[in-house]
Amino acid sequence: MAAAAASLQWLRAVGALGATSAPQTTRITASAGAASGAIVFGAIVHAMLPFEDARFSAIAPSGVQRRAQALFKLDVESAMQNGLLMFDDLRQFQTPPSELLVSESAYFPIDDAERWLANPFAARQARDVKSFTLFYQKLQPRVAFFHELRLADARAYCMLWAHSALGLRRRFYQSVKSLVMAATYSMDETWRIIDYAGPLLHFRSV
Repeated sequence: MAAAAASLQWLRAVGALGATSAPQTTRITASAGAASGAIVFGAIVHAMLPFEDARFSAIAPSGVQRRAQALFKLDVESAMQNGLLMFDDLRQFQTPPSELLVSESAYFPIDDAERWLANPFAARQARDVKSFTLFYQKLQPRVAFFHELRLADARAYCMLWAHSALGLRRRFYQSVKSLVMAATYSMDETWRIIDYAGPLLHFRSV
């Protein structure tokens, strides 16, 4: 839970991938079509947890989502909402907004191995474009948004973020995963699955 709280604090501080200006926020929201932050977060929950495992039959993605909302009030976190919408738009992994690269340079400066490069941050993004191209070539059907992906493809897209050359993307993935796991493993239903008796002082997850 402490890791999740730290992750939420980081998401607020960084403005969720640098999408902090009003024009940029508008563009991200418009690009997501009918999607909302809640829809995207629900799709992330489904991709990150093994709901296909019979042991998880007592848990539903909607339950995890409600628990995360109760704990972290994600619907009022504008930085989180904009970050989720950017995550949802597959096109923005290949062509991110300029604000993301500006924030990348502030939060993840170049290291010694990159000093010889003319533009290290462009080189990082080029590596991400190469990874995305390989992912997209195999994608069937060719959809535009994460929340429309089939489960296997959604998990592969999550791994693009987890192993991105851009530190902001990696940290965003890690932060959202922390929120998902904190919500999941603070639920009474999950404790029964893992045979955890609960803390000495038991506060029910209702």
